[in-house]
Amino acid sequence: DLRFRAVSIFRVERNDVDLTTDFFAIKLNSNLAVLAYPLYYAKSGDQLGRGPIPPRVGEETKYWVFVKLINDINPVSEVSVSAELPFNVSCNDRSSVPVGNAIVYDAGTKKIMWQISEVPVKPTNIGFAFEVGIIPTAGQAGTYPLHLQNIRITGKDKVTGKEIVKDLGGVTTKLINDARGKLRDGAVGK
Repeated sequence: DLRFRAVSIFRVERNDVDLTTDFFAIKLNSNLAVLAYPLYYAKSGDQLGRGPIPPRVGEETKYWVFVKLINDINPVSEVSVSAELPFNVSCNDRSSVPVGNAIVYDAGTKKIMWQISEVPVKPTNIGFAFEVGIIPTAGQAGTYPLHLQNIRITGKDKVTGKEIVKDLGGVTTKLINDARGKLRDGAVGK
């Protein structure tokens, strides 16, 4: 909560008038968000991915996508993360979910869903990871194609009672958080 108190002093015909308001509070919704990124190599240096990097047209490259929750201000309940896989991205049953429900993947809609009952303020290691494979098309040559699109996180702020809904875009094949993978990374080659 932000707490405010206003104090004003006015001079009216040589007399000071003190105008003071009581404290008032503004409740802020939590800033619930997701940090999502692909890795080809683990921080330890172990190889997680398979296939060529940079990816090549017509050849499958497998990555692990890591999704970490970020939250500040207030605890959030009934948290759900969803995302869609583009047409040329596949998902298998390889995943890691340290807390929360198992990942649910609907092959028909290519939608991934994950839920957890509550996310505290400043969570550590809350999220999930899963393996995806991408076979770039000729039209994706020279680009960093999407692994995930339409990422959405929802939840209910436990202090304000307000629903939180955030649409967070997508995740490409660019290995921004992969120290070793960055050295070989690049746009899709032919």
